[in-house]
Amino acid sequence: MARGAKRSQTHFEPDTICGMSTADAPTIRSAFSSWPRYNRRLRDVVAAMTDEQLAIEPSPGRWPLWATIGHAACQRVFWLCDFAGEPGADSTPFTDAGNNCPGDDDLEHVLTAAQLADALNSTFHIVERCLDTWTLPMLDEVLRRPEWDDSWVHTRGAVLQRVFSHDVSHITDVNGALGAHGLPQVDLWTDQVQGGSSRKWKSGGAGWGDPQLIGR
Repeated sequence: MARGAKRSQTHFEPDTICGMSTADAPTIRSAFSSWPRYNRRLRDVVAAMTDEQLAIEPSPGRWPLWATIGHAACQRVFWLCDFAGEPGADSTPFTDAGNNCPGDDDLEHVLTAAQLADALNSTFHIVERCLDTWTLPMLDEVLRRPEWDDSWVHTRGAVLQRVFSHDVSHITDVNGALGAHGLPQVDLWTDQVQGGSSRKWKSGGAGWGDPQLIGR
């Protein structure tokens, strides 16, 4: 995270990226078709958690779960709005994501289950807009924030992959802690397939490992 970073006013219109029209290019939503489901299932699990459950620390010295979940939501805003220039930060609880994210910057203002569920919803609206407006040609565009420092150089595609991977990484953190306490976990493996049936990818051990298809 850029300490002291301020949100850039620059916005990259999808029809003018790199001087070429992308109006007829397909959006990237199909490449991230599982992401909305992951967010929805995380939100539903979080919304049902008690204050005591949200206060669980996976191990001594690590953030409590409320901070990990809040951090994951806040980092969507930092990367997609502050860095990549997308609008929508003002509709989330994280209007200063470069300086004030749960966990990174704030472990004092504890967030409730309702607040976290709202944060996951509102920040995912920004993700949804990217999935519906960014196209494959746009993913190669190089974004820079030299006003922060010269190291802030990433392609648009790398930014989106980072946010997606970051979400999944912290869902695994949450699941590990919930599983260790015998609590319901976020199900990333059950998927709805054509015809209304479902299939589930199950791993060995406590919910994570090498996946294998076990049902249809």
